[in-house]
This record gives sequence, C-alpha cells and structure tokens, in this order.
Amino acid sequence: MAALYPSPAGRQPCYNMQVSPDRDRDRMGIDEAIAVSHEALMVILKISLPPLGITALLSAVLMLFQSATNINESSLQQDTKFFATLLILFVTGPAIYLALRDYTGIIFERIAMLQ
Repeated sequence: MAALYPSPAGRQPCYNMQVSPDRDRDRMGIDEAIAVSHEALMVILKISLPPLGITALLSAVLMLFQSATNINESSLQQDTKFFATLLILFVTGPAIYLALRDYTGIIFERIAMLQ
C-alpha cells in the first residue's frame, strides 16, 4: 500500500490523520466566510472609490470644457487625469494604509482563532 504522505528523512509514512473531536468548531462556517468576503469588498470600495469618483468627475468636467471650447487635445485630458489621480492617491494614501492594516489585523486574528 502506498503512503498517503511521503515520509520525510526516514520517518514512517502517515497512513491516517487524527481528527480532533472539535473539528466542526474549528472550521469557518458559511456565515463567517460570507462576512469576511463582505468586509473585503467594503475595504476595496473604501480604497478605490475616492480616486475613481474624483477622476470620473474630472473627466466629465474636462469633456464639457473641451466640447465648449472645441479644443480637441487628448493629452490635456490624459495628463490632467493622470496628475489628479496621483494627487488623490497621495492625499488618500494614509487612509488606504490604515484601512488595509486594520483589515489585515482582523484577518490574522480570525486565522489565529481557527487554531
């Protein structure tokens, strides 16, 4: 019979795994998995919404300006959006860091509770 798990450095192969009686208690249920996924999506929205929203607003304003003045310079719109997005990311950078740090801490605490 072949071993289920290869034996490292001459040890006997492991044919069966011991299952703890509290196995179901240690597992993450579907409700907890949904809650973690929901929290992850909320963090993603919190991080991405300010740069995307402000860039979309800026694009609309620039589009109206270009159509009103008949300036068809594509680099005007691209450069303005690029530098505005960089500025927004520099301003919201600390908030992004804090949101990711807090969420990562929560995830690590949940992993530690699973044993």
